[in-house]
Amino acid sequence: MSADSREYHRQYYAAHIDHLRVQKAACQAARRQRLRDAGLPTRSDRDRERGRAAYRADPERVKKAVAEWQRADRRRKFASTANVKAKKLGIPGRLDWRELPELPRPCHYCGTEAQGFDHVIPFVAGGPNTIENLVPCCLPCNERKNRFPSKGPGGSVIEQIS
Repeated sequence: MSADSREYHRQYYAAHIDHLRVQKAACQAARRQRLRDAGLPTRSDRDRERGRAAYRADPERVKKAVAEWQRADRRRKFASTANVKAKKLGIPGRLDWRELPELPRPCHYCGTEAQGFDHVIPFVAGGPNTIENLVPCCLPCNERKNRFPSKGPGGSVIEQIS
């Protein structure tokens, strides 16, 4: 393939990336459906069954491995639990733990060392599950904030907490 041809393909891909992604997803979905229609397992089916078999064989080992994975980084645990809760409640947005800032950081409300994150606008008040709606927060401030309604992003609840 010549350099001109490679450059043309790069430009075409860059200009049509959204369409190509949709097309690829449609092809993958059609392939999965053809496999299911033929009675054959898909990769996700095999992975799911492998996980279920491991859990049936030794549930305590699987629970311990999941807990260790979550303990390895508090950001992972926060993102994982927030995504599960948001999905159950039908809240838009999905957090990627790699986008969350490293801890320790100062608490957004009191300035002490933050142990986790807080949704400024909570899910129950219609807040989204996005990085823009998160601030680092210590546990005492997070627990006290739960007793008061939020004033929105950038708003302060320090007067309520103090």
